[in-house]
Amino acid sequence: KGRSGRTIELNVKILGAVFNAAVRAGLIASNPAHTAQLPEIVSEERSPFTPGEVQTLLRTAEGDWKTSVMLAAFAGLRLGDAIHRKWDEVDLVAGVLKFMPEKTSRKGKVLEIPLHKTLWRYLEALAGTAKAQGSQFLCQTLATRPVSGRSGLSAEFAALMDKAHVGSDTITARDGRSRQFKKKSFHSLRHFNVSSLANSGVAEDVRAALVGHADPKETKRYSHLNMATLRKAVNRVGTARKS
Repeated sequence: KGRSGRTIELNVKILGAVFNAAVRAGLIASNPAHTAQLPEIVSEERSPFTPGEVQTLLRTAEGDWKTSVMLAAFAGLRLGDAIHRKWDEVDLVAGVLKFMPEKTSRKGKVLEIPLHKTLWRYLEALAGTAKAQGSQFLCQTLATRPVSGRSGLSAEFAALMDKAHVGSDTITARDGRSRQFKKKSFHSLRHFNVSSLANSGVAEDVRAALVGHADPKETKRYSHLNMATLRKAVNRVGTARKS
């Protein structure tokens, strides 16, 4: 049905857990999910937005959409985390955002992020409006809406990209299923955030701490080095001082 190899693997893993429980309960003799032939997993990578594309999106976005883009670009938040942030999680005096990411909420770990100066100024101005003072969420109009689906927020952001004339760079996925993959989406703002840190020379462990990555491999996947950074590295070849 055009599903990616990773999605199929996840579905089989979920079914396998159910059947494992049945085996332990003595209801069946073996787990049939173990016999499933899984396709090769070929991962497609999101691309980060360029700084110019981020500025174009911010000029085009209005209201809560602008707020969500700001949170993603300058704090690295995922779409679900951005729309569900509450004002009591923002400390405008200390310049800190404290919240529990939805993806890792089972671990019970609170992420504490220093506010980027641009985001800090934006939230200070926003907090003074009547709309913000009467709202629990920073993105009140988006907080109760689903992220996925044809009428979800991901699809609405795609329409915002079209309006801003920011391309999604759609390609045919490499898993041989003629599946279309969009290299740029709302999640590309998170890639922009981590890549900006990497290209500025911020250490990998610090990047991981800022976006809540427990696995360094995940941080590497988000760190897209630009040509200027690579050129600077190349030009260091042969420049080491003799001891």
